[in-house]
Amino acid sequence: MTEGPDCGALANPAVADGIYPGEIGSFVRAPEVIGRARAASEASGLADQVAVSVMHLAKGLEFRVVAVMACDQDILPLESCIAEAADPHPSF
Repeated sequence: MTEGPDCGALANPAVADGIYPGEIGSFVRAPEVIGRARAASEASGLADQVAVSVMHLAKGLEFRVVAVMACDQDILPLESCIAEAADPHPSF
């Protein structure tokens, strides 16, 4: 899996293009996988400068560059949310 290095590599060109590291966010679905986002920010050398959090805490915040990580099967979207949103009577 190259998720960490790929997301880490996203931050450095953004900073080179003039984006302040505080305008970069790396987000995951669940607290159990936040270590993956932290590892990516460490790989970029910007560990203490980019936002690393779960998605729910990012609501209402604005970032110019966003990496969404740990979107493994059955993680995003949650199966229960899909079932709740499903329309039993679709109109065509």
